[in-house]
Amino acid sequence: MIARPLRLILPSLLVGLCSILPAAAERIANFDSDIHVSRAGNLDVNETIVCDFGNAVRHGIYRFIPLHYERGQGMYVLELNVLGVTEGSGESVPYVESDDGRDHNIKIGSAGRTVTGVHTYKIHYTVTRAVNFFDGKPEVYWNATGNQWRFPIDLASAHLHPPEGVDDKQIKAIGFAGEVGSKQPCSVKIAGDSVTYSAKNLQPGEGLTIVAQLPIGAVVLPTVWDRLWGFILDWYPACLLPAATAAALYCYWLFFGKDPDSDKPISVEWEPPKELTPAEVGTLIDEHVDMPDIASTVFDLAARGYIKIKQAFSPRVFMLGDKDFVFTKLNTPPNDPTPLKPFETLFLASMFGFDTEIRLSEMRGRFGRYVPDIQRAIYDSLLVNKYFQRDPNVDRQMFISFGALVCGAGILSVFMLGNAQRAVSMGAIISGIFIALSANAMPVKTKLGSDALRRCKAFQRFVNAAEKDRIRVLAKDDPLIFGRLLPYAMVLGCAHQWADIFKDIMVQPPDWYEPLNNNGSQTSLMFLDDLWRGSYLIGSAMAVPPPVTYSSYSDPGSGSSGGAGGDFSGFSDGGGFSGGGFGGGGGGSW
Repeated sequence: MIARPLRLILPSLLVGLCSILPAAAERIANFDSDIHVSRAGNLDVNETIVCDFGNAVRHGIYRFIPLHYERGQGMYVLELNVLGVTEGSGESVPYVESDDGRDHNIKIGSAGRTVTGVHTYKIHYTVTRAVNFFDGKPEVYWNATGNQWRFPIDLASAHLHPPEGVDDKQIKAIGFAGEVGSKQPCSVKIAGDSVTYSAKNLQPGEGLTIVAQLPIGAVVLPTVWDRLWGFILDWYPACLLPAATAAALYCYWLFFGKDPDSDKPISVEWEPPKELTPAEVGTLIDEHVDMPDIASTVFDLAARGYIKIKQAFSPRVFMLGDKDFVFTKLNTPPNDPTPLKPFETLFLASMFGFDTEIRLSEMRGRFGRYVPDIQRAIYDSLLVNKYFQRDPNVDRQMFISFGALVCGAGILSVFMLGNAQRAVSMGAIISGIFIALSANAMPVKTKLGSDALRRCKAFQRFVNAAEKDRIRVLAKDDPLIFGRLLPYAMVLGCAHQWADIFKDIMVQPPDWYEPLNNNGSQTSLMFLDDLWRGSYLIGSAMAVPPPVTYSSYSDPGSGSSGGAGGDFSGFSDGGGFSGGGFGGGGGGSW
């Protein structure tokens, strides 16, 4: 009763066992590598792999070789070019190449064809950048078989052929067999024009590594172009990512950051836009509210009759020598054609408070707390009146913050990802810097703002052209033109040219400014020089932050407080090991 079921089950068990046992018996009967070194430092490699598949039915084998190796603080990249794959008879065999991480894969065989038993494959490929130099001496450090084969290798051999003309007595050779890191030497023979390395009975995970040091001059040192190309291969993500970032930033600027009609020609204007204050003109020019822009408001309000500026003697004022400035708030002038804008009202309130007179020396540390609010009000004035499409400060902060985020991620990845992604990390850091540096180019004006900017530059061009005849006519029609337009010339960077034009026209300073020694002989240049130094000091005094105050509960004095990558010489210290250098990898069947 029991024998009959066994007779039915036993054949199936035998068939299953037979299908398993041959697969375990797959092996490489012979792995032979023939390596020719050229004077240019390239390797020409012919691998002959005799595979014994046993009774297993396979399509062929696959061979993978690492091309990316850790070296120093980055990666070192080889170039591999497969020239062909043939059978033992010399007939071509189909193969497919692909890259998988650090490895270059060669899948040999066809899905429509199977093989069994003993089969020979010959792989022919070239490798560049696989020769290193130590004190001018070329060295070949090559893992001939690789340590990642899935089955054993009965016999492994490698034949290294140095460049023509190299004396075998000048060659130093050593080889290793075994697992990665093994220092077990293999058989090495130097004879004629080649060095032969061999090892037997290598188990899965074991390989044959060869090292040969050649005499100086056997291989030509890399040229500047070779080193440059090598740098690109090793660090191309560090170049490619910033290049792609720069291209993306340019496209963004072209569509979203470029001022409309910015390429239109600039004419000549006799006056800046009347609807804009000097502070707004200065902001429109560089898209920043700077302290000179804010300081120009003092002189503009003085020219319009809101403030009187008077020099005074005071030896105690820091950086002013023996001069101080006294500002007097006047009643609202009846003849000002333009009412005060919100930021100008805020400026006067911040400057004087409830007083009607204040010295510059008293403003130090007092006015600075209001500067951010005044800057915000100037931006708002230009936004409300449609001179900017978006808030320039928000635009800049967005790109600076994003750039800092990308840069920070790159710096963090340097420590977390190691050499494998070092080039990517550096590319991210450089890209982040590019993004942050592009911030100033991204604020965009409206068509109205772009037109106003051209008119400002047209006035600047008029001043620089120094058309004195035209100025004389304008000064005759408007005796106050010098002082009225001086604040505009100051923010446009052409105040000295403006004063030079008036040096023979103006004999008295404007009535809103009273110098310390008003003897009636002050020229426009003298007045400007006096006022220019004063404007710098006014801006500096306004920018001084308020003094730091401490709570009664705080203490002001307390505080808180896959291989060696080819940079290992087998002879520099008499060492070396299996699996180091270039080459390596392994393979299996499919």
